[in-house]
Amino acid sequence: MARKYLNDIGVEDNCMQIDPEDHRWPKWNKQIEEYGFPEYETWNLDFQFYGWLYERLKMYSEVNCVDLTFHKFNYEGEEYTQAELIDKMIHGCKLAFLKEYKNKQLTKYEEEAVYDVPWIWATVMPAMWW
Repeated sequence: MARKYLNDIGVEDNCMQIDPEDHRWPKWNKQIEEYGFPEYETWNLDFQFYGWLYERLKMYSEVNCVDLTFHKFNYEGEEYTQAELIDKMIHGCKLAFLKEYKNKQLTKYEEEAVYDVPWIWATVMPAMWW
């Protein structure tokens, strides 16, 4: 399965996929039928979250038909547009991938950008529709 947005920034498919020959597939298929997702999606839940959010933010930015400067949000005492917060989340997600899969040491500022992503998401989420 292609992961265009992740592949575009150098995150390989194998970071998000499981070997099709793995002997646990019958168990996982039952979990997918019952729960809608398999347990392996919880093994690396932080990456799963950043990957899920990154891909969807990238597509949202490309296909939405709303004015992303209309809504204003207060985050950490500063006012931002929806577009600015989306950009901050995309940046933070990219940094998370660098740390996790490229073994890059992040600066304090970069670490904060990664940790800010879920808080920014909580701030902007009510306006993330079109």
